[in-house]
Parts: sequence; C-alpha cells; structure tokens
Amino acid sequence: MLRTYDIVIISPDFVDEEVAGQRGYVIGLVEQDQIGVFVYAAERVWCLHPDEVTATGMRDEEAAAQAGSCGIRVSVTGDVIN
Repeated sequence: MLRTYDIVIISPDFVDEEVAGQRGYVIGLVEQDQIGVFVYAAERVWCLHPDEVTATGMRDEEAAAQAGSCGIRVSVTGDVIN
C-alpha cells in the first residue's frame, strides 16, 4: 500500500508522455481510486491510479520534514502555485 511521501516511478507506458517513466512522490489520496503524485522533473502534480505507479521502497524525507509548513499548493490544472 502506498503512503504519503513514498517515492514512485510512473509506468513507462503511461498515456501522458510528459510524465511516463518519471519519478515523484505521493502527496496523498485525491479520490477513492486516485493518488496525487508530485512529479519532480515536471514540478507538477498528476492524479494517477495506484496501478500506474511502482513504489521504489524509498521515501522523500525532505518533503516529509516540510509537512505542515506551506506545503504544495496546486491549481486545478496541476500547476504548483508559489
């Protein structure tokens, strides 16, 4: 089971080539069957089904340490808002 801050790799055959095969970390449950993943290279959040990612067994400790601070604010299009 995936947990918040788990580092994942998006499936290489994911429909959106911009993030296919990219690494990111789980920001949490978005809907009953969707998780939010902050994709490092794109600096955006994607909503994905858990079957579309593979856990690396690692956790983003830096992001976890910043929990409760400003955090990541995301627009409806998935862009990170500063």
